[in-house]
Amino acid sequence: MQAKATHKNAPNAPIFYWLLAGVFAYLCLPWYALQDSNGLLSIPQVFSTGEAGNGLMQAAQYGKVWLWMGVAALLLASASLLQAPSRAQGRLLVLAGFL
Repeated sequence: MQAKATHKNAPNAPIFYWLLAGVFAYLCLPWYALQDSNGLLSIPQVFSTGEAGNGLMQAAQYGKVWLWMGVAALLLASASLLQAPSRAQGRLLVLAGFL
């Protein structure tokens, strides 16, 4: 029988799960709110139209270069997973959060 992972065994697990949520939101949800539309109904259009495009599509195909900061922030947060819990890891996470 395998023991359940605890905070001591997986100190970076919360960071990993928040990072997954961020990547999911950036890639699978519409980036901008659509007027006169239900946000849930626009999810299938995330990869097909400019209005309902995800963050990556908005940045790459529609020239909204400021949205690349979201990718940079997710990369910084993922780099913090390689570190043990420390002040340096905390600084990296704060920097990713500000970005």
